Amino acid sequence: MSDGGMLCCQGPSDADRHGFFSYRALHDVGVRSEASISQSYCTPLTVNAGELIIVDLKRPCNLAGNGPYLRLEGNAGWVFQTKACEACFEEVVVEEGAWVYQVTNSGGLALRRRPDLSYGWCFVPEKLHPDRSLVKADLKVECGGITYVRVMGTNGWLFTSRQGLRTLREVVLEDGAWTYQVTNPAGLALRRHPTDFAECCLLPEELYPDGSLVMADQKVECGDVTFVHVKDTIGWLFVSRDGEQTLRRVVIDEGLWSYQVVCKTGLAPSCYPDPSILHRNVSENMYLPWTLVWADRKLECEGLTFVRVRNTTDWLFISLGGQHGLRRVVVEYGLWTYKVTNSLGLALRRNPTHDSDHCVLPEWLYPNGVSVKIDQRVVCGMDTFVAVKDTPGWLFVSRDGQQTLLLEGPSDPEEHVESPAAKLLSQLNLRGS
Repeated sequence: MSDGGMLCCQGPSDADRHGFFSYRALHDVGVRSEASISQSYCTPLTVNAGELIIVDLKRPCNLAGNGPYLRLEGNAGWVFQTKACEACFEEVVVEEGAWVYQVTNSGGLALRRRPDLSYGWCFVPEKLHPDRSLVKADLKVECGGITYVRVMGTNGWLFTSRQGLRTLREVVLEDGAWTYQVTNPAGLALRRHPTDFAECCLLPEELYPDGSLVMADQKVECGDVTFVHVKDTIGWLFVSRDGEQTLRRVVIDEGLWSYQVVCKTGLAPSCYPDPSILHRNVSENMYLPWTLVWADRKLECEGLTFVRVRNTTDWLFISLGGQHGLRRVVVEYGLWTYKVTNSLGLALRRNPTHDSDHCVLPEWLYPNGVSVKIDQRVVCGMDTFVAVKDTPGWLFVSRDGQQTLLLEGPSDPEEHVESPAAKLLSQLNLRGS
């Protein structure tokens, strides 16, 4: 019989069905290069009995008792679902969705071109998913007691078990934004995959020291252990190991707060929000008593509150072991005029405090009755302190219940009267020159 007429290739038609379908071979079936019954289109390829195929197009056959034609995914050839009234394939239900799996095969898993255990269907060159790596899948099909999943964004397949051994386990991957603090004395090394296996550590080693903060953007539960993906990296850390916590969840507030150092010995900053001396900055840059501090982050952890000094990496504690380090203050900016009402006058302080040890030297004294220009006010507890304009110093509004400065009113920005301190400063500058 010649190849012509009804035996020619059957082209596209309105009856074509595009989509995603799966079939299992009922016996060995040869693959054709075109949608045709002609023997001239046969290829050496064969789908063996019991194997699964993925089909992306169904095309009706014009010959009774034959068809439909099934096009293998990726335009890899054609087969008949039924030929000469004999069924060649049975359709298998394909489930669409979104799943996340972790590879649990020590040698990893090689991607297959179709849902099949055979190495013959591996991609060349091999596309290997390493042990403990995460895999996202969008299709799932079951056949012969084995579940196959298609890796999202590819046309490749993996299997969840082989010879009774699990090769993939389903996990729950959560996207979000969390902050953790390392609680492992030796620190934590970043892993390529969510595992505590040391051989999965990134090289060169990326170590997060004890007490350091970690920003995470993904979280996954693998068995009884939670792993977090460190933001802006390719690595993972574990929350616990052998029942011991290695990361603890903390909450960081962002904003702008003003504080005053109230620790009489000053405060040495830490690299991390942790009271341990091991985390002190090498510079030991002390924040002296009564100085003002502006913070842009606040963290509460195990009953302690730490704040980060704005535009630095310095962390300070508000209170620790009954010792107060900082207190909240209210800062106000503007222009005001005050009149000195203290009979002995007022000496300028380096910081907002009554403490005479903080007087500016040589002494800058504002006599009783003089008017002072102010550009900043700070409420510290029950006391109000004011910053004298064009100077580095502070005065107090009252002491021991006695008023020492009287508010005369807002300043006229056009009016400028040189303060005694500014005058003295200019004299000192002249002397220095």
